[in-house]
Amino acid sequence: MEEHIKRIDDRMIETNKKLDMVQLNDEIKDELYYGTLDCINGMFSTCIEMNILKHNYINPIKSLLLNKRDIYIVNQIHGAIYYDDKSTKETPYKQFKIPDGMFLFHLKKVPFGVCNFENIIQVSSIISDLFYYISEAYYRDKTFIKKNAERIQYVLLNMQEELYKINQKPLTRPVYNEATNTRIEIEQVESYHIYKKYAHIKPEINIYKNGNTIINKDFSVTVTFENEKLIFSRSIEIIYMPDIKTRISYNLLNYIKPRYINYKNNKKWVLFYLLEDIINFLRSKKIHNCIFIDLSCSSSELSNNVNSLIKTAHEVEGEKYNFFNKIKKVRSKRNKNRQYAPNKSRSKTFFGW
Repeated sequence: MEEHIKRIDDRMIETNKKLDMVQLNDEIKDELYYGTLDCINGMFSTCIEMNILKHNYINPIKSLLLNKRDIYIVNQIHGAIYYDDKSTKETPYKQFKIPDGMFLFHLKKVPFGVCNFENIIQVSSIISDLFYYISEAYYRDKTFIKKNAERIQYVLLNMQEELYKINQKPLTRPVYNEATNTRIEIEQVESYHIYKKYAHIKPEINIYKNGNTIINKDFSVTVTFENEKLIFSRSIEIIYMPDIKTRISYNLLNYIKPRYINYKNNKKWVLFYLLEDIINFLRSKKIHNCIFIDLSCSSSELSNNVNSLIKTAHEVEGEKYNFFNKIKKVRSKRNKNRQYAPNKSRSKTFFGW
């Protein structure tokens, strides 16, 4: 399969060169170009489908649940919010309804309208924190937290505090701009100043149940095909602990078919998803509780629209975490002096997404 993709990828480059050399009208050039593009995207789509079949066979998604009901997810891939041109509503952002039988516990690191900034070490710390609080809530002691809703509440409230602390910390290292292939100082990035403006606000926890409306975020990720494997630049990690000592994470993108595939260059593709695709997939697997910690940007293609997006979010958002108002708040007894080892397999770059 990899050899086929390499040959088609080379053919794509060769086609572009030939089209530049010959005298053809733009319509014929477009037909030849997009014909080759459809071929290479079709081949890659087959690779994705085979990858999905493999992962569903090896580790079915239902086997990665806690308490046979709960799935914990940390989203690290790019996020954005776009207008729905066909919408007749006053707030024309794409929206969708939570399917029947599903609860979405949504913890956003930044409000809608704001681009997120953090570094890889902080992401590793967030995942380590999540593993810790899951172990406390689900495995520490059967008498510590008895009800399932209390477990979710305990994890979410503690993770809310951890994200809030990270948002307070300044970033002083450069940011890599993929569009221009350059590095610029963080102080020069306009969206960073918007991020810091809202850093004093605690990240929100919203709970959506069947029939509730939520803004339908777009997600995208770059992927390559190497050594018969799909290599994702970032992931939507499923956090799984089969017991108190075992810590495993799986990439949810290995289970979901993307909405769009776009050939980039040099054996690279960009895959596009909607939040709706993720939630509907999980519900199709009869998963009831999705605890979704979102580290992606929530900005849109329009500048200076933070207030508009926040207003829209408040119009369609679910209940705040007072959904748990009848549940006792279990305080963490965590040792704050505990040290965390950063994930050395990831490069220590700084980014906003």
